[in-house]
Amino acid sequence: MNDPRPAPLPAGLLHDDFGTGRHRESSLVRHALGSRHEEALVAGLAGGIGFMYFVFEYAGRPPLPTIVAPAHPDPWVPAALDRLRVPYEVGQSSRPRWDRVHAALDAGRPVFCTVDRSGLPWHEAGDEMAGADPYTVVLAGHTGDTLWVEDGDREPHRISEEEFGAAWSGHGKGRHRMIVPTGPSGGCWSAVAGLARAADPDADAEARGHLFDECAALVDSAPALERRAVTLF
Repeated sequence: MNDPRPAPLPAGLLHDDFGTGRHRESSLVRHALGSRHEEALVAGLAGGIGFMYFVFEYAGRPPLPTIVAPAHPDPWVPAALDRLRVPYEVGQSSRPRWDRVHAALDAGRPVFCTVDRSGLPWHEAGDEMAGADPYTVVLAGHTGDTLWVEDGDREPHRISEEEFGAAWSGHGKGRHRMIVPTGPSGGCWSAVAGLARAADPDADAEARGHLFDECAALVDSAPALERRAVTLF
């Protein structure tokens, strides 16, 4: 008999809210910020609904019609974070900096990456033009060198760093680019949740004491962060 209960989410995730409402990138931003904002609000602040229709022509290829619904020209994620007044850092390097990725995730901060969509195994392989189209995903956690990627589905995707790195290298302008929210954005509570997920259920009294001390320190810092967050709006 099939078990109707959903499978438990893997350890190492920064949040447990996945799936797309009506707009994938707005859902990614919403979840990365702790699901405190409605998807429609994020979409509106990032640029809202627009319309663009172009036909691109390249030598040796049939005409390529392109229809774009979101407003332009601002990139969606930075526009949303700017207008939500969420501070963030942008980094780009000649090679994947897994040390920086791990540091961000271990601190409870999701990482937005621009990739070649056809390089992700859960998408169909594209042609040589696929990498020209920027495609945003979120690194929502890691377990060692295994990454958990949010890409609009109801569950995160598991992928090795090596395989993700190939997709991350596939988009020319977005190659190895990282956007990491650094503001209050619920990061303190995400860190508390991360400690709880990683806790050993069979830990002895001393280990539990250290865990409770770490959690208490984070909780004690939360009111100051929340007061600061209120002043941003």
